[in-house]
Amino acid sequence: YFPGVHLKYEPFGGFMTRLSWSTGVGRPAFGSIIPLDTVDDLTMRVTRSNPELKPQYANSYDLTAEYYFKSQGVISVGAFKKDIEDYIFTDSSQVIGGGRDNGFDGEYEGYSLTTQRNGGSAKIEGLEFNYQQQLNFLAGWAKGFGVNLNYTTLRTEGNYGGTTVLTTNSLAGFLPKSGNVGISYRGHGFDLRLLATYRGEYLTSNSTTP
Repeated sequence: YFPGVHLKYEPFGGFMTRLSWSTGVGRPAFGSIIPLDTVDDLTMRVTRSNPELKPQYANSYDLTAEYYFKSQGVISVGAFKKDIEDYIFTDSSQVIGGGRDNGFDGEYEGYSLTTQRNGGSAKIEGLEFNYQQQLNFLAGWAKGFGVNLNYTTLRTEGNYGGTTVLTTNSLAGFLPKSGNVGISYRGHGFDLRLLATYRGEYLTSNSTTP
């Protein structure tokens, strides 16, 4: 069972506020839990799936304010928080040892090992901004243009199953800053869209040499 509570309040026409608490699960992809080793001799790296990977569970809290324009548009600001248990991350911190009991029948000594694991707990706090509008207040053919943009910033902390708490730039798999901006045109039988995406720097995996 994944219960949730969702509230919506509209103080006046076109302005909407939402408050919610929800629970959820994130299950690993089948490719991550079916036994498989992929070896790259050029980079001396072994990528191994993890059949013991467990789902990650989350409690989510969201607060959003939205204003809808009469001219087919919306602007919104939201704040959210997620508390995650057993979160899934990519671990590249290990090096395969020597000997017949190294897990690879004695092969691949000195190769780096990449796999996915369950961490301990993680907390995500974030803000997001969104604006989109069809510019139908313009004259003639120009009213077919539309614009949209959004931006999200995150603050994260957590651990890898230990006692050390890591913050945004040290927690693998979380994207601290991201955004999109786009322009579109609809008219004369065309539906054209141009979109640019921004992704800030982030850590892809846990490593002893990040």
